[in-house]
Amino acid sequence: MTKEQRTAIARIISDMIKADNIIEESEIRDMKRLMSEYSITHQEMSDARKIRFSYAVNTLKELSIKKRKVSSQASFWFLRSEGVARSKRRASLGL
Repeated sequence: MTKEQRTAIARIISDMIKADNIIEESEIRDMKRLMSEYSITHQEMSDARKIRFSYAVNTLKELSIKKRKVSSQASFWFLRSEGVARSKRRASLGL
C-alpha cells in the first residue's frame, strides 16, 4: 500500500471518529488497531488532515479488488463499533 493510500485511509478513519463530535475511548483503540493493521504512521495521520475527503475516497478507488475488500471489512468493523458506541450514548441519555 502506498503512502498516499495510507493517508487516505487515515483521513476516512479520522472523519468517522469525529462524525458525531464525541470521541470514545473505544474509537481511539479501534483507530490504533487500524493504524497498526495498515502501517499508518502518525505523520500520515497528520497529513490526512490536509486532504479532502473526496480525494481520499478517489484514492482508495484505485486499490486492487482484493485490497478494497480488506479495507471494506475493516471499515465495516469500525463502523459497527461506532454504532455500538452511539447506541450506548443514546441509552445513557434515555433516547
